[in-house]
Amino acid sequence: GFGRRSMSLSTDELFADVVFQLGALGALVAVEGERLHHVKAHGALYLDLHTNERVADAFGRAVMAFDRELPVVVMAGAGGEMARSTLEDVGVRVVTEAFPDRAYLSSGALAPRSMDRATLSDPDVVAQRAVAMATGRGVSALGDGEVAVRAETLCLHGDGPGAVDVAIAVRNALSEAGVAVRTF
Repeated sequence: GFGRRSMSLSTDELFADVVFQLGALGALVAVEGERLHHVKAHGALYLDLHTNERVADAFGRAVMAFDRELPVVVMAGAGGEMARSTLEDVGVRVVTEAFPDRAYLSSGALAPRSMDRATLSDPDVVAQRAVAMATGRGVSALGDGEVAVRAETLCLHGDGPGAVDVAIAVRNALSEAGVAVRTF
């Protein structure tokens, strides 16, 4: 399913799968003379991590078992509160991220991709949202209101139409706003 559907795993299976995948990825990175910089769950696991405390706990314990110094990237704002709290309780260093090219609900959660306007591709709109997210200003929520999602890092999806143009617009807008673009 390429990460697009939730898998029903026991806590022990999830722990083992995450440790195994980190080990495999860590070995591939080591072949190139590097080490992992951070870890981020993908797709449905990422969403489950933010809504299921059992998943967040198992994921965090697996990361800690693999490398106690490895930060985990989670959603900024209200949508990530439970995941951040659970991971921090396990001892994980958390780095918050926001999605300028995705719509948010007023709750702070990402709008499901099945909703109209859940993904954004206009370079100017995405760039404005990126600056707002990097500087702590709110962005409009899908349907109603505004949501604050101040983040330490931004995620742009590279598989959408015009992804390169979006990334260039975001980079330029952040520089023009005086936001330093660097690794965390």
